[in-house]
Amino acid sequence: MEGHAKKSPRTLILDALNELLDNQFKQFKDYLNDNELQAIDVKPIPRGLLEGKDHIDIANLLISRYTEAKALLVTYTVLKAKNFEDVAQRFDENVKENNQDTHMSLC
Repeated sequence: MEGHAKKSPRTLILDALNELLDNQFKQFKDYLNDNELQAIDVKPIPRGLLEGKDHIDIANLLISRYTEAKALLVTYTVLKAKNFEDVAQRFDENVKENNQDTHMSLC
């Protein structure tokens, strides 16, 4: 029997976002507008592009705004920065299981 099909970076990000409580998701979106993201060489997302967006919209926005590898990195970085440790750890494990290891140079 074969293993599970690989998940796309978009699906991995969406899975992580869906684990967040409403207030955590709001904090996640808010951090996407933070200048601290420049530390990982990405530009913050303007607040106007984030307002009113749901989990699917944010996953799509991350993928379209950055490369898939950068979107994974941004997701992981924000989860860690906001101290969403359990979600960050599961995200890290899921990314590695799906051979999407380009962002894990941070660990």
